[in-house]
Amino acid sequence: MKDIWDKIFGIGLGKTGTTSLTKAMVILGFTPAVHGVKYIDELRNVKFAADIFVAARWHFLAYAYPKAKFILTDRDTESWLDSTRRHYESTQWRSMEGILTEYGLKIPLRTAESRWLLYRTTTFDSERFKNTMDSHRLVAQIFFESQPERFLIMNIINGDGWEKLCPFLDIPVPEVPFPYKNRRLL
Repeated sequence: MKDIWDKIFGIGLGKTGTTSLTKAMVILGFTPAVHGVKYIDELRNVKFAADIFVAARWHFLAYAYPKAKFILTDRDTESWLDSTRRHYESTQWRSMEGILTEYGLKIPLRTAESRWLLYRTTTFDSERFKNTMDSHRLVAQIFFESQPERFLIMNIINGDGWEKLCPFLDIPVPEVPFPYKNRRLL
């Protein structure tokens, strides 16, 4: 495996295949790989990271790690909104500290901060989330337009896997199935 990049970051929004991508990176040997960063200093010791924390801070990470590669996991907006709404409604935080949401739940301050940085709200708002997804995708595409070797868009939900990821990383396709995780039963 080539070891020429400082880091690889998954900058997709939640519910776009970030868990699957993290599992894939582990299989490919990009470890440590983290899904669920709590503090930015955690990124010093990882090869790959993805989650809301990373998605909310990718501009800074592109600056801090000028050799890093970025993978935007994406999916169609309507199915993403439905999945995200269900996720937010089912999340039961048991924290005694944090930000009180409109649903009467408390969420940890670090989660609230990342949600606020991305969506300008800490609770699900269909219109804000749609606008955020559209702008997140567009801004990343424009930002990396002159550096295509650093940027990949994957639609894992629609079946993108090794055939798209491995050429981007310039490594061979492994002889194991791509780890599609958290697929909802139809």
